[in-house]
Amino acid sequence: MLKKEITYTDFNGDERTETFYFNLTKTELAEMDIDAGGTLVNKLMRMYHTQDAAGIATFFKDFIVRAYGEKSDDGRYFEKGENYALGKRFTRSNAFDKMFIELLSDPTGDQYKSFLLGVIPAEVAEQAKANTTPNLIVGDNEDNA
Repeated sequence: MLKKEITYTDFNGDERTETFYFNLTKTELAEMDIDAGGTLVNKLMRMYHTQDAAGIATFFKDFIVRAYGEKSDDGRYFEKGENYALGKRFTRSNAFDKMFIELLSDPTGDQYKSFLLGVIPAEVAEQAKANTTPNLIVGDNEDNA
């Protein structure tokens, strides 16, 4: 889970600093892979290598919508709403606008990469850091072979 503090100006002209939470489970990553026809990693690599800025921006916005949620006080639940309603609402805020532009305009890509790795499960992030293909299917690992 990624906890991100964002300072932005709301639609009343007031400056606010709020904490926002982002998280994707292995199940959600598997669903994203299935939605991509089982080729999510390949599509991302192709967009990266062909410098498909529009494709990357579209993917990243969808990634944020799916990852955004509100954590329960006791830490047991992470509410996203039906069909990611809370994430969709978040995209209509100036906090999203500020974060999205900052992440995509980082010339080094470090902020973008840190965000992605902070949102996905730790073991999947470790696989990604090691430059191996992340295993997105829940329960499909060497321990179960």
